[in-house]
Amino acid sequence: MDAKKKLVALTAAGFLMLANGCGDRTELSVADDREPTAGGVLVSDAESLLKAELAQADREFARSVRDTGLEGWIAAFAENGRVLPADGPMVTGPIAIRDLFTPLFSKPGFEIAWAPAGAEVAASGDLGYTYGHWKTSMPTVGAGVEEAEGKYVTIWGRDSEGRWRVLLDIGNTQPVTR
Repeated sequence: MDAKKKLVALTAAGFLMLANGCGDRTELSVADDREPTAGGVLVSDAESLLKAELAQADREFARSVRDTGLEGWIAAFAENGRVLPADGPMVTGPIAIRDLFTPLFSKPGFEIAWAPAGAEVAASGDLGYTYGHWKTSMPTVGAGVEEAEGKYVTIWGRDSEGRWRVLLDIGNTQPVTR
């Protein structure tokens, strides 16, 4: 796709995101003195449009996982997607990722939520990363709740149809804040 067609496509995508309210109201931190759009994301140039599109893909990933659990998690990954778990070897591909996360998502009441704090996209527009914070909660025996939280980085690539897919996901824990 030539640069002019790409800019037109990105502009159209930006307007569609604005029309749809940019999903959740989680805002990207963008250092700029221009006024943000209604969703808080600047869309005045191709770079900002790409970042907004990728952040939206991350928010849609989180929403899909909230709504469909493990199936939403698996659906976001590329066929060669990888996860780097904290206490284990790297896991590659949807079958291995499913095997890794099935025990966690199978726990009654397990919930995970996250939101991107930022997004960066390569000049080529086909590779980028998001980063932010995540939280999990799960009921425990006796009316308690086990909580965890941390930070994450997700590396994304476009598939053959132009959709963002997770290539690599890694997160780490930090002390729970209340």
